[in-house]
Amino acid sequence: MDRQLCNIEIESFGYTMRDIRYKWNEGPNSVGVSSEVSLPQFKVLGHRQRAMEISLTTGNYSRLACEIQFVRSMGYYLIQIYIPSGLIVIISWVSFWLNRNATPARVSLGVTTVLTMTTLMSSTNAALPKISYVKSIDVYLGTCFVMVFASLLEYATVGYMAKRIQMRKQRFAAVQKIVAVKKITIDGVPGPSGPEPQATPRAVTLTRPAPPSRSS
Repeated sequence: MDRQLCNIEIESFGYTMRDIRYKWNEGPNSVGVSSEVSLPQFKVLGHRQRAMEISLTTGNYSRLACEIQFVRSMGYYLIQIYIPSGLIVIISWVSFWLNRNATPARVSLGVTTVLTMTTLMSSTNAALPKISYVKSIDVYLGTCFVMVFASLLEYATVGYMAKRIQMRKQRFAAVQKIVAVKKITIDGVPGPSGPEPQATPRAVTLTRPAPPSRSS
């Protein structure tokens, strides 16, 4: 998680070091953090203080500076953002084990996970400060969204390829049927799937022999 450094500076606005000079009364132990103070999203790591001399155009000024370092608590973001987004990605992978012909189930699962991931990203960005640079949580949520969208795109690709393969099979079967019919018509040979041609009956002419002639 990220760490934040907060500075507290004490300096005179109108008096230079000739008039006033600041110093810590108790040295390194002048600043302390109470154990009863707690923040909901941060933890105090430590602090340090020092005395400085600042040179400006109007003269030299005395300044006291204190730096307090905070670290963001991970529990809230782990429960509300990281774990749910990871589970959404795993749920989107369930469509890989479904039958590719189960179109309603796979499409509804993919669309639901994409919309849920979009809602989670919107709510997270609304709760964070509006800054211009990319945060680590933006990278994580963006990666999860790409993986969820890729699972939906995978089913679209599989469905398109299956449709093309089915069309090729139907086209090949139609071509085979046409070839078989033409072969039967031309050669009179039965095709692999066509009925056997019936034999054409031939007319048979029977002649009766003439009776023998009688001699007178």
